[in-house]
Amino acid sequence: MGEHEDTGIRPVIRDEKLVGLVVCGLSWPLRTPIPVEKAKRLLEAASLVAEFLDMESLRVASSRKEWNESELACFLAERSVAQRLFLTLLAEKGIIREEEVLDGLRCNIGSPEYGKREVAVVVASINLNVRKLGKEPLFRIRREITDSGLVRSYELNPKYRDVIRRILRFRQQHT
Repeated sequence: MGEHEDTGIRPVIRDEKLVGLVVCGLSWPLRTPIPVEKAKRLLEAASLVAEFLDMESLRVASSRKEWNESELACFLAERSVAQRLFLTLLAEKGIIREEEVLDGLRCNIGSPEYGKREVAVVVASINLNVRKLGKEPLFRIRREITDSGLVRSYELNPKYRDVIRRILRFRQQHT
């Protein structure tokens, strides 16, 4: 009994009894352990709920804390040049396509061979550090399939756009 279908639901089994579920990374303990044979009904019910709820939003909302301005300022100060540039580009536009990120990084870093792999490293590094801090994501990655293939874009969390823009502008003026 592994992860149930494509819903991100994983059973937690101890001593041949279902004792809880992990739903999109959130632990859902059961009040009473149930035999594994009866777990199928519970998994089906949880899958039905997951089909209609935005489970990822629930997970993020319940497990991540909001940023305050001083936390953001410290976080941004610790980022690499490429990471700060990525966040600056994102803060200026709100939503930016991967090609625009590539152009901005290549131009401002002075490295024409900067590619999608390097952008992925920048994005992953930011997200990893945000998760380690237990904070709300600063942006989300959007993927869209078009006639020309997969198009990635990045959308800054609107709650933090003005603050990030202000912090990064201030930092740029004073360096």
